[in-house]
Amino acid sequence: MAFFIYSAIKQNGNLSINWRRGHFDHIESLTRDLNNRNELLYKYYQLPAFLSFFYYLLFGHVSMGEFAEFCRTIALYRKSGFTEQQAVADLAETSKNPAFRRSLQEIYGYLVEGYNLDQALNMARIFPELVISVARVGGETGHLDQVMEDAAIYIDRTELIKSTFKRSLIHPTITLFAILSVIVFWLIMVIPQIADLFQSLHVPVPIETEILIAIGTFFGQWWQVFLLVLLGLPILIMWLRLWETPRYWTDRFLWHLPVVGSIISSTQNAFFFQHLALTYTVGVHIVKSLTLVRESLRNLFFRYRVDTIRDMIQSGQTLEAGFIETHIFEPIVLRMVGVGERSGKLDSQMQRLSEIYYEKTLKNVDILKQTLGPLIAIVLGIFFAFFMLAALGPVYELITKLPA
Repeated sequence: MAFFIYSAIKQNGNLSINWRRGHFDHIESLTRDLNNRNELLYKYYQLPAFLSFFYYLLFGHVSMGEFAEFCRTIALYRKSGFTEQQAVADLAETSKNPAFRRSLQEIYGYLVEGYNLDQALNMARIFPELVISVARVGGETGHLDQVMEDAAIYIDRTELIKSTFKRSLIHPTITLFAILSVIVFWLIMVIPQIADLFQSLHVPVPIETEILIAIGTFFGQWWQVFLLVLLGLPILIMWLRLWETPRYWTDRFLWHLPVVGSIISSTQNAFFFQHLALTYTVGVHIVKSLTLVRESLRNLFFRYRVDTIRDMIQSGQTLEAGFIETHIFEPIVLRMVGVGERSGKLDSQMQRLSEIYYEKTLKNVDILKQTLGPLIAIVLGIFFAFFMLAALGPVYELITKLPA
């Protein structure tokens, strides 16, 4: 997969004002995508996929908060009797983010040309699949104001969870970085000198000191490699996650982790049930609702389980049977889905499940915040105690023997 920056010629023969960007498998995929929109590729630059991070860093990135603002604006204008064109035009005029403003201007152009809102958002290639899918549902059912307002609420909830999670990591991360920096400094600068001192005096050292000296020698000789691995590992992980199979296995691994896995699963479940309630309420068939929601799921492990539910319903099974077959939902989910399916109140049950998992996510984040700091302190305390015993214990013993 590569990152493309390109421009196109529209159906009316005019050149697109703004440069667009997006990830495609190859140039043929980009050309096919433009042909489906009745557009022709004009100019393009093909870059490695990981460079998209630096592109958005330099030229601006649209935040999830701005996507929520977009959804709220569309909902407000539609309730007030105005069109999507007017909403997008006014939002583009007031937006202070150049990247967001350029995208809104591009969307406005598509709307003027007669495209639906979901088509315009899809062609802009910056909006998350959630916003595109709910815009499609709202356009098909005539409830665009309702679904866009619900989408804004969901995005706000998700961002609140993310910001709470990040804030809970700030203090432990700073503490961990400071202590590790001191330890690395000792391993590279101090331990080799202590080792030379013991060697010159021909003093026997305990096994823990020998281990510490070996670690210090390793860091002293290979610190460049260690630094390269430390910097390259995040880039490697991001690159691997561009491919489906590595991304699936990393998502599956994260799903089953203690605490972090609970946060991921509860967040995905909250979105899943809210999206189902949203689409089912406005009259979308459950199979189509599952198709729309699975396109918005970022976790591939969970997405494949949703495919299982959809396939079982298409084969004539009940929704409850599909949920049971996935083996990932809690008993309360299975009971509430079964009751909702039999009583005809599936939408209210889905909404209630969404609220349950939202509250559960906030609780799990709070638990992580309360336990992570003490846990890091205990682990680092044990390591630091070993470090001081191995490094300073023999030195103290040597000093006490000097008068003799």
